[in-house]
Amino acid sequence: MFALLLLALARVFTWIVGGDTHFQGRVQRNVGGTAVAAADFAISAGFGTTATKTVRAGSDDEAGHIDVGSAGTGQAANPTVALTFKDGKSKDTNGADRIPKAVLVARTDASAAAGIWGTPVITATGWTVTFQGTPVATQTYGLEYVVVW
Repeated sequence: MFALLLLALARVFTWIVGGDTHFQGRVQRNVGGTAVAAADFAISAGFGTTATKTVRAGSDDEAGHIDVGSAGTGQAANPTVALTFKDGKSKDTNGADRIPKAVLVARTDASAAAGIWGTPVITATGWTVTFQGTPVATQTYGLEYVVVW
């Protein structure tokens, strides 16, 4: 399933960069990421006062899956999920800070209320994505992510 998601995301990425199938970047599953846990993700209060975070086994700071459960009260429009890279800034071969070219995200739940994951804001130290909509208490919102270097 993860391989199919990567293939689909690669096709979407090709379309986003202008439909040119000869672009220089490439989407790949990085094998050097550092494992992450739920505590490594920050979620904003808009998911509710007792919102939950569950990270799927095998997730790391370059690719993976997190489920955010909206719970409690105080749900608000456009809450965010953020991840800081576990090893800090990545460096290129010259020692300069390396910023990801993109972070591809996809919503993976089928039953939660309407809303989409927006375009991530990317820095040298991590990324933040906004859920465009208002979460509903008792619903879980899946987020699959892949960092493109």
